[in-house]
Amino acid sequence: PESVIKRFEQREHAVDSKAVAEYLRALVVTDAISEYLADEKSGKPSSLPAL
Repeated sequence: PESVIKRFEQREHAVDSKAVAEYLRALVVTDAISEYLADEKSGKPSSLPAL
């Protein structure tokens, strides 16, 4: 999953809906998604970009 995240975030390759789904799956599996989600306890807003 880490290689999927790295490849997607390099933005050097064309992506389609399957690549986006695989990227999101990798973020969830590695818990890297937590970096982007809002945290109500600390008041941290979501840092997800608008797609």
